[in-house]
Amino acid sequence: MKTLFTTLLLTCVAHFTYSQNPESIAHLDSIVITKIKKQISQSDLLKIAVIKVLGKHLDIKLLLNTPKNISYIMSVSVVINMNGEIDTVYFSEKMSDDLKKIIKPGPELISKLKKIPKRFPDFRGKVAVFPILFKRSEDASLDYRSSFETSFEDLWPAFDYKDQKKQIVLLSPYINRFSIIYN
Repeated sequence: MKTLFTTLLLTCVAHFTYSQNPESIAHLDSIVITKIKKQISQSDLLKIAVIKVLGKHLDIKLLLNTPKNISYIMSVSVVINMNGEIDTVYFSEKMSDDLKKIIKPGPELISKLKKIPKRFPDFRGKVAVFPILFKRSEDASLDYRSSFETSFEDLWPAFDYKDQKKQIVLLSPYINRFSIIYN
């Protein structure tokens, strides 16, 4: 048994030392390693840009103080001009007073959204409607007695006449699951 084990060990050692010899590896130049850059869709880039601006602008303390099982739904609609830049911003036609306090929609937020430096060529001359749901990550259900149903009914913004004729693209919704982190 010891002889068999010793023979196997020596065979393995010989094999591994030979395999480390550069001359034993054929055609080293034929191996090409390239990095594949993952392409992110224009709609995902647009959603990420809007979420980042909203996240920095909203009142996080008010959002975290939202009562249990209460959630908010809204939409942000952006009109992309022919240069691929955000030209006009619309919010849900009617938002609950609580959501307005949290999001603070107004000229400052609109200005921040218009200043997003990224261009979106896939959406030139179109309106992108982006629904967003804010809910606690630990909530298992929604309290429909809140203004959720009204917010859902008024999710679609009231567009100006010039934007009503443009193609409207409904982006996939984003669910912002927020929670309080205790250290």
